[in-house]
Amino acid sequence: QQHSAVDPADVTILNQLQLGGVVVVQSVPRRGFWVVRDLTTHLQTDNLARTDGNVAGVIRFITRDFTDFVEREFVGQDAPVMQPAMARQRTAMKLDQYRNEGIIVDATDPVTGQRINAWRALRITISGDIATIIFEVRPKTSINYVLVPIHVQLPFVEA
Repeated sequence: QQHSAVDPADVTILNQLQLGGVVVVQSVPRRGFWVVRDLTTHLQTDNLARTDGNVAGVIRFITRDFTDFVEREFVGQDAPVMQPAMARQRTAMKLDQYRNEGIIVDATDPVTGQRINAWRALRITISGDIATIIFEVRPKTSINYVLVPIHVQLPFVEA
């Protein structure tokens, strides 16, 4: 049962409860129960990439799929043949595929309004028999809350 001091519309309180490990469940008439937010067990931060189950699922998918891609494309290649520029081109194509499939998404800079790419900061180095591939992605997220402030204006009637 909901405590009277907890306002379900107050995202700050819900985040604090969730960071404390509380899974928020709501009763939905004629439908059963609804888990308000899919949480992971990483509760030291409110960073969605760590705490939100949907985002964590996207990251797990990218990690597994990209690992398979790297093993198919790069492992076993001769180092002189496998140049960083070629690896960069293939990796960029894979990251573009994730964007085209909606797995990672572009964003908008809140200050400038400019588009921020779904992936960026791709850097590849090859040293001896070790290739290092580093990049930054923006995984898709799910809407967890919808706030609908309604401003009511009473009609004014003059006779």
